[in-house]
Amino acid sequence: MAKKGFGKFVVLAAAAGAAAAGISYLRKYKSFNDELEEEFHDFEGGEENDDDLFEE
Repeated sequence: MAKKGFGKFVVLAAAAGAAAAGISYLRKYKSFNDELEEEFHDFEGGEENDDDLFEE
């Protein structure tokens, strides 16, 4: 009986760990995606003044 209860505990712990890892990955991906989107818009907005760099 003790082995059966321990097995259930191990399965539950593995499922909880997988869920925590998935949530952590998704939060990290969302944060990275938001940061990348912001940097892209900053870069995209700066193109108007780039013409002055090549004029002589």
